[in-house]
Amino acid sequence: MSLYLGIDLGTTGVKAIVVDDAQKIVASSYKDYSISTPEIGYAEQDPEIWWRSTCTVIRDAISQGGVSKDLIRGVGFSGQMHGLVALNGDGRILYPAIIHCDQRSRDEKMEILDHFGVERLGQLVQNLPNSGFQLPSLLWLKKNRREVFDRIRHVLLPKDYIRYRLTGEISTEATDACSTLMFDNSSQGWCREIVSWAGLDESILPKCDNRPYERCGAVSRKASEETGLPAGIAVAYGSGDQVAQAVGNGILRPGKASITLGTSGQVLIPTDRIVLDNQLRVNLFSHALPGVWYILGAVMNATLAMNWFKMKVLQNTDIQYMDSLADSVKPGSDNLFFLPYLTGERVPLMNEKARAGFIGLTLAHDRSHMCRSIMEGVAFSLYDAMQVIRQMGVDSDRFILSGGGTRSRVWRGILADVFGCEMMSDGVCEQAAYGAARFAMIASGDYRDLNEVVALNDHGYPNVVEPDMDNHALYLEKFEIYKSFSRQTSSIFSSMG
Repeated sequence: MSLYLGIDLGTTGVKAIVVDDAQKIVASSYKDYSISTPEIGYAEQDPEIWWRSTCTVIRDAISQGGVSKDLIRGVGFSGQMHGLVALNGDGRILYPAIIHCDQRSRDEKMEILDHFGVERLGQLVQNLPNSGFQLPSLLWLKKNRREVFDRIRHVLLPKDYIRYRLTGEISTEATDACSTLMFDNSSQGWCREIVSWAGLDESILPKCDNRPYERCGAVSRKASEETGLPAGIAVAYGSGDQVAQAVGNGILRPGKASITLGTSGQVLIPTDRIVLDNQLRVNLFSHALPGVWYILGAVMNATLAMNWFKMKVLQNTDIQYMDSLADSVKPGSDNLFFLPYLTGERVPLMNEKARAGFIGLTLAHDRSHMCRSIMEGVAFSLYDAMQVIRQMGVDSDRFILSGGGTRSRVWRGILADVFGCEMMSDGVCEQAAYGAARFAMIASGDYRDLNEVVALNDHGYPNVVEPDMDNHALYLEKFEIYKSFSRQTSSIFSSMG
């Protein structure tokens, strides 16, 4: 028997899973960590904590699962996208990692947009700038932490830093590089016009013409001592978390789509051609296979909003308790609406100043209404993003569900009713780590390509939620009200400075 390790470096924790050659999960481990917010709008993490946590989950997965480490043939990665890890010439961390939900680089975002404009950005990098993307964060460092910026010799994305610690190799690959705002999805390389305009030395950018399933290197002796993994086993480049979850779900080409309820939320639909929204409100990123891209409608707050409510209001994190609360309330939450913009919003508002709120509260409402309205508000925000994608002529009539939020039976049903179509899942919430393990299977040399690996375990989706079309009709009416509240409050918060 051969074993393969998949590591998913998330926003709130890192997961490691071990799969066998039948792609059955035989061991797993998870360790959480926090987001540092030293100032309002900041979101930072310590890459050293990422590494120590990764070492912990690897050792725990091996020991708790009773796994023989000598059977592990390869390691693959998935990771939170967009973030900035700045290193000096010795590979040492210069500054806390600025991660995807950071909002400090609003001015830098506008400088990029004002200089290039929407049309030219579409031609160059196919995406709009957002606070938390690597390029605006680099420009913020250049302007506000010049002593740090001048010492930068390497910039990495989060999962690439962990892979560097495991192998000593500094590099990235297309599915994560495309999230930096410095990568041209059409030419599959760094965009020299933007890099030059930003005043960056291109030598700080890692080699990027790699695919997630290709072998990057091998576990070093030092990393072997820290992780317990055998030295010399194959390490794949890995991918951004969206691609990894898609691969974990068998979504390689057009014809399948997914909805992710993670810390943030995403609607993902593959495409075999570059197609852009004329306002660039949705992202166009590179998929795992050459010649395939995906359209991503990203919203900032999904389980982040529910976790806020659980921790700060209910002080109860049991998902069954949440489901019982939400299930006791009729669809529509008795006209209570929740705008889930705790950290601003991307699609379609593109407004980091947007803020969350309950609208319509009365004395008759209680925590049950609030709980359900949060689930409905997140579902509405994802449906809002889907409307932009549909305007591009791209659609899907069923979705595969991913992410920790899909553990909620009620939330799955709400999504089906809001979207008016099937929501499918296999009951596994580790799809990103599962996709990472699939990369490891190929990098090890045991399997030819992703087509072979996915075909070997194309088990279908036993959990299917059918929409209640009466609820769907009700939710379409509620969505229009939600959208009106969303646009008005977004405008109000923008005007507050």
